[in-house]
Amino acid sequence: MDSLPISAAPVIAELRETHSALRKTQKQLGVLKRLISRDDMTLKRKNLSEVTLARVSARNSKQKSHFRQIQLEQEKILSSYELAKRKRQRTYSFIFATARISIWQGYKNLLIEMPISGFDQRANRYYGSNGAQKRTDISHPHPHNFALELWTDLGLMGVSLFGLVLVVSSYAMREFNPKTLSAVSAAIVAGFCQSMTGAGFLQGWWIASLSMVAIALIAITDASSKNAAKPEQS
Repeated sequence: MDSLPISAAPVIAELRETHSALRKTQKQLGVLKRLISRDDMTLKRKNLSEVTLARVSARNSKQKSHFRQIQLEQEKILSSYELAKRKRQRTYSFIFATARISIWQGYKNLLIEMPISGFDQRANRYYGSNGAQKRTDISHPHPHNFALELWTDLGLMGVSLFGLVLVVSSYAMREFNPKTLSAVSAAIVAGFCQSMTGAGFLQGWWIASLSMVAIALIAITDASSKNAAKPEQS
């Protein structure tokens, strides 16, 4: 794992180099294609002398040979370009993963200090060089992990209370019809997956997004209930 690159700069440089070489071969092929087409038109003329015909024919044959060589070179460059793109994607994935792991380790160290009561959303004061404590192991104002954020902010008591809310909510969801239950379950799973690696769970935009999803699901539930009740009334 340590042998993998931790900077995207070399990969980006390789990608740009292969892309530049690819564009260069494309231009060369375009020029040769026009020259070959011109000579093909010339060879179709009937009033050419034998000397001119031999000269144009030899030049045309040489250009076609050069065209095929550049095509082979372009195929190799294209293969290198695709490889560089895949390498860039792996590098970005590696950088993203190691950055998240580093953030989680820092908040894990912070959590060990106050596991019961938590920091009551005061963990932001430890943020990097701007924090009051100037901790070097905390590199971000939130851990990009819902479980760590909840435990760091609210402590074990808050986590227990949240677990109780989940249990009560799961019992309440049993009253939903199958379609609504499937939609709600999918939304919860999607939100959980995003919260485990994405933005801070207590950020305003994320709470607003979840609220809008909840309102939409309630509206869908009410509409489906009314539609199901209409045939019975009639």
